[in-house]
Amino acid sequence: MRQNSESKFDFDLESSRTFLSCAIANLALIQDWLYRDIFAMEERQQFLGTDHLKACCDAMTTTFRELERIQADMDSAITAAFTKGD
Repeated sequence: MRQNSESKFDFDLESSRTFLSCAIANLALIQDWLYRDIFAMEERQQFLGTDHLKACCDAMTTTFRELERIQADMDSAITAAFTKGD
């Protein structure tokens, strides 16, 4: 772990925190939808199709991309903060 108590990050933490919060909420909603489908399939003892499951996967894909973008922005900010003095 890098330690530099005097570093300042040129990074928009407030925006990133908002994006993270939205991504987490999105994943929680998708999880809820998937559980509902699973419980409905168990209750009826039949497969209900793949359309809704595909939509959930699509939603997760965009959420993961946003999380990866936020991580890349944070990594860049951290690297920049620790290489300013070099």
